[in-house]
Amino acid sequence: MFHTVAKIVIKILYREIVITNTIEPNSPSTPHRQEAMCLSARLRPNTIDEIVGNRHILSLTDGIVGRIYEQSQASHILQSIIITGPPGTGKTSLARLYAKSFDPSYKLIEFKSGQATVAELNKVIERVAADRAGGLINAHVCLFVDEAHRCTKTQQDRLLSAVEDGTVTLILATTASPYTAIIDGLRSRCLLLTFNALTLEETLQICVRGLNSMLDKLDTSVPLDTCVEPIAIAKIAIAARGDGRKALSLLELSVTTGRITEQSVLLVLSGSAHVDTAMHCTLDQEHVKYEGISGMIKAIRASDPQGAVFYLALLLRASVDPLYIARRLIVSASEDIGLADSQALTVATSCYRATEVIGLPEAHYPLAQTALYLSLAPKSNSAGTALSNAFAAIDNAALSDCLPPEGYKSASGGANYVYPHNYGGYVLESTLPEGFRGHVFYSELSVHRPP
Repeated sequence: MFHTVAKIVIKILYREIVITNTIEPNSPSTPHRQEAMCLSARLRPNTIDEIVGNRHILSLTDGIVGRIYEQSQASHILQSIIITGPPGTGKTSLARLYAKSFDPSYKLIEFKSGQATVAELNKVIERVAADRAGGLINAHVCLFVDEAHRCTKTQQDRLLSAVEDGTVTLILATTASPYTAIIDGLRSRCLLLTFNALTLEETLQICVRGLNSMLDKLDTSVPLDTCVEPIAIAKIAIAARGDGRKALSLLELSVTTGRITEQSVLLVLSGSAHVDTAMHCTLDQEHVKYEGISGMIKAIRASDPQGAVFYLALLLRASVDPLYIARRLIVSASEDIGLADSQALTVATSCYRATEVIGLPEAHYPLAQTALYLSLAPKSNSAGTALSNAFAAIDNAALSDCLPPEGYKSASGGANYVYPHNYGGYVLESTLPEGFRGHVFYSELSVHRPP
């Protein structure tokens, strides 16, 4: 695998790395300030076109951002957006360039979620509104909140009010699922942009940029493939797992006596918490996500603990959102185990909470525990089957025929209502509408127990 990737690296290196002792500065920053900045910060894109990957979103000709700009020309007001996706894919770079690239007069105010207290948000938003009302500013204001999944509901409610009254254009960036981390009101008013992990070639492209910016640290007196071993860059690209920022960090740490060798990279990786894996080189993350989830759920349904834990490991190696995995386990607990073991739903819900609280990598343990618990639990789909039967009956009847019978319509029960607690808690009377009396929607189906 590594040697195949190394061949690609050789082609890219010789095509795009320019060996020269004259280094072009990336910005007007002074040399000592540039030196103090990490490589990923020095290579932060200055235009949207410089952001690597996710062209379906970032292309200004046929991407989503390009279409937003085109549709906003008349009003000169940009659509608020939520940017979600794995780390190191360009979310923050887009957020910082989104408004300025459309209209340089836009003013950008940036918050980390921890800084975005309600009091601080109130102060900033009220100042913007007051300055605009007083004619002190005519420019539009763009408010960017990074790590938005850490914002409380109260903080998000304050942001919502600012979006609703047009005070700001809002940009939220998050690595979490926006469907659980962002309130409904904000999601309905913001366009969702979902970034994918970088492909191998895109990661290599970022590595090439990094190498070109650090040639002063490399021994350019020797042949290129001696100074920078292709197998070393291949290992960096694979270990980065679609994260451009991580690739640059590994690249920078791997320089030893002016060279980047396989040995120096292995030394860096041996101290890294991230396992060297070829996942992102061989499979698209979204493909792994949906196929892996399908495999895990089917293994649980089939009471196969080996398959369940294997597909869980696949999902985690592919950097699939652990909260997404936990939500699917909750669904499986209700759909596939159901009434055969009602405790399964409690276990799965607790797993979601544990995953949310402790985060990765320790969240691996409750996820594995829950996947195995569900695999070994008895199975029953009687709840889902009962609901499907009831849906089918309602869909084939008039709505008026589906309403409760006399005695069950009013809150107090009515004159004909038989109060079960007055009769030992059980009354031999159907509560179904007249036309559905005798229908059996739920029946205690046989419970399937693992061998």
